[in-house]
Amino acid sequence: MNLKAAFLPGTPADPDDYWLGLGVIALVDAVRLSVMGPGNSAALWFVVLFFVAALHMNRLRDAARPRTLALVVLAAGVIAKGFTAVMAMSIAASFAYLRARGIDPSDAEAFQAMAADPGFQADLDRFLRENAEQLQPLLLEAGAWPSLVAFWAVIGLLGFWYARMGRGRSANDRR
Repeated sequence: MNLKAAFLPGTPADPDDYWLGLGVIALVDAVRLSVMGPGNSAALWFVVLFFVAALHMNRLRDAARPRTLALVVLAAGVIAKGFTAVMAMSIAASFAYLRARGIDPSDAEAFQAMAADPGFQADLDRFLRENAEQLQPLLLEAGAWPSLVAFWAVIGLLGFWYARMGRGRSANDRR
């Protein structure tokens, strides 16, 4: 197994190297988030993204496919990460709003009554603006792990496609 394929662009990655590389990069990403926290490690996520791109290009190089296909997996992963982060942060913000108004989030009737109030959206917007600094750590924490899981789930699912790509012909075989 060639672990260089996960970190060095230009190193062909067979399916085993590819899965090993994905596992190592995912582990490094989880350690990054655990050790540094969601707010302090955001810049390092771009390093993780670079290694994910390099690994996919290396797999495509081994399969003799266009390396631009790596953009498919990156785009899908980033979209899943963003969507999941927004959803998790929205839920956390809604629960913080409910608690600030003295409403138990598990009380469905109280929640329905509050949501039916015509001034609900304006009050929620005002609450979010007025408490932005206090809510920021809560929202970052709420979105960090779910978005990490969503990113790696999409990468892993698309990984089955990439791993099944046939091995390309070597330069000697093409002659």
